[in-house]
Amino acid sequence: MRAIGWLTLVTMLMTGEHFYKSGFKALKSGHANMDTLIAIGTIAAWLYSILVVYLPSIFPEAARGVYFEASVMIIGLVNLGQALEMRARQKTQSSLKSLLGLRPSHACLIGRNGETAADEVQVNILQVNVGDMLRIKPGERVR
Repeated sequence: MRAIGWLTLVTMLMTGEHFYKSGFKALKSGHANMDTLIAIGTIAAWLYSILVVYLPSIFPEAARGVYFEASVMIIGLVNLGQALEMRARQKTQSSLKSLLGLRPSHACLIGRNGETAADEVQVNILQVNVGDMLRIKPGERVR
């Protein structure tokens, strides 16, 4: 059981290092955040468990539970949640980029400042101003 405790500590430090750094940095500045809660919770569970393993006589027999797995599980689940969130953000960014690619590059100008011109002219979309009249044909994209 002692080896499991120390193996758990190594795993916690390797996979949750960013929680501990960020959490205690926030705590030093007088603020708490999610990382602070994760750091304190996992360390408390690990410390309690290591005390139960090394000094079981200081606890009543009914309170000698070991919670090493809880420390690692909390870090693992939060890391998984953050990975899923990052993946969702990347998909959203990709979708938004593809939507930006759908905007038209040219417009069919039929008049400026409310006055109709004799001919239709294809102009770059950047040259269109407020008050210009445009012809939009069926199926064309509008920005």
